[in-house]
Amino acid sequence: MGEPYFTVNQHPSTWAGGGNGVVSIAPWQHQRFTIGGVQIVGRQAWGAREPVWSNEVVYYNTLEASLVTILERIVVHHTNNSDSLQSNESKQQSRGYAALGYHFFIDQSGGVYEGRPLEIMGSHAGEGQTRGPQNDPDWGSIGIVMQGDYHHADDWFWSSTAPQTQLTTLESLVVALRNVYGINQLLMHREVSRAGTETVCPGDHMVGHVTALRTRLGLRGP
Repeated sequence: MGEPYFTVNQHPSTWAGGGNGVVSIAPWQHQRFTIGGVQIVGRQAWGAREPVWSNEVVYYNTLEASLVTILERIVVHHTNNSDSLQSNESKQQSRGYAALGYHFFIDQSGGVYEGRPLEIMGSHAGEGQTRGPQNDPDWGSIGIVMQGDYHHADDWFWSSTAPQTQLTTLESLVVALRNVYGINQLLMHREVSRAGTETVCPGDHMVGHVTALRTRLGLRGP
């Protein structure tokens, strides 16, 4: 039995750990593609910069286990700002992330953009109670972030409500991921069991929407 994952902190072409072809630059070079009929703008298509490899990424060993068996849940977030995809990624990279921590970014017009490949473990759900990627709440979790500040309780500066087209896209993407990867659990970030301080993400405005979506699609909660 091989390793369940590979921890990479340098460009895949120079990575000395082997990986039997799993560790490569290819997943980061997606153009436009579809998942279950949902159109996705890949990182290459939206002009993403190369990951900051020294900040480390974890490749799932898809030779040992398929993504269908690895991916188990979807976690919904909000950006807590109105900034662009590029700006949000730049901020996260400056905070020690290799790339945007979420797998998908849904903008306010309903467009879906790839933040990081599904073959790569996300960095969005938080720290695990114990060390190690497989103990991390990001293991097997697909991160979807909604562009916008959807928490109204702390309206010191700005917040908004999600446009219907963005909510419609969220549902379409969740359905597509469920159908393709057998996902059976839908969580809000605030519902994830993890170490660290509590979070209000994805904001009080999104609670009813995600709860209703979970019920409508027959997906599990926490």
